[in-house]
Amino acid sequence: MILEWLEIPGMDITVRCDPRCGPSLPGQVISLLEASADCGVGSITLHGCGRVDPPVARSLDALLLTNPVLRTAPAAPRQAPAGEFEYVVISQGARLLLLRDERDERRYSIFIPATHEMVTVAARIAYLTAVVLGFPGPKAFDVRFSVHELLSNIVEHGLANQGKTWIQTTLERAGDSLCVSIVDKGIGFDPTEGGEFDLDQYLDSGMHKGLGLMLLRRMHSSFRYERKNGYNRVYFNRAMSEDIEPEQEKKMMTFEIGEPVEFRDGVKRIELSGDLDSKGALAMETLLASLIEKRLLSIVLDFEHVPFISSAGVGMLLGMVSTIRDEGGEVWFAGISNKVMSVLKLLNLQDFFKILDAEEAKA
Repeated sequence: MILEWLEIPGMDITVRCDPRCGPSLPGQVISLLEASADCGVGSITLHGCGRVDPPVARSLDALLLTNPVLRTAPAAPRQAPAGEFEYVVISQGARLLLLRDERDERRYSIFIPATHEMVTVAARIAYLTAVVLGFPGPKAFDVRFSVHELLSNIVEHGLANQGKTWIQTTLERAGDSLCVSIVDKGIGFDPTEGGEFDLDQYLDSGMHKGLGLMLLRRMHSSFRYERKNGYNRVYFNRAMSEDIEPEQEKKMMTFEIGEPVEFRDGVKRIELSGDLDSKGALAMETLLASLIEKRLLSIVLDFEHVPFISSAGVGMLLGMVSTIRDEGGEVWFAGISNKVMSVLKLLNLQDFFKILDAEEAKA
């Protein structure tokens, strides 16, 4: 597939179906539907479907019948001309520019101002772009996580949330690998350097900093940095995997916390929904204070509708669980997706947290 258009703020996207994908095209559309549900995409428009083989067309027709967000169109929307720089404008606004290289349709560049608000937008676009480039959901999710963490670090520490300074993120497929680079003109800092993660030291320090970069160093063996001519450049590669998971998640973006309800034996269950990022972590801090005040110290947190967790979210969970255990209570996790679990496993936290299996999670 090829990304042709992205409309902000509704996150309406248009993609061109590539007949060369053959039987794999419906699977790619399914991955795009899953990622779009995670990212709050309003609509997905497919064009070029008339050129695919009949069996593939029938599969796409079935997806169109069962997914209201999906539609078809005979032609792509009008775009700005490529011009002398040979780039096609995919999305353009006061606070975002998304380009596709006309010479190589597998190369996209995202430009955003250095603000925390746009970090979230750029990470979601990188996630969707990775799926369009043929990467299955779990691998593309890793790209979203990595881009979110790197951009957050640049905005907070390198550019001090200066909205007038722009950051470029480029995604390019090369064979079975996705090459991602991020360029900024902030303070020089090498995110690839650092020691091993020490859980006890992290909990005792009270600083709760650097967790995201530690995760990135574990995720990417190709993670590298250079500073040249006043610019910082960070690179990493993700290899493509064939094991596409069949899960289809219908998730909410805005982080919300449900009211505590009875689970069993005096344990309360609290449903979470949305992205557990820095904003979600603030909401969890408020929840923790309320639980301590009400002496609700035996809690099951239901993650079934949490599609994304950042390092800020992981850090908050570590602090929350430690605090409640110090008060003589316990926190159990239920409904954790494979995507979120992969983040926890990078830090070997699956044993620190008490995670219920599907049978145990039943009330």
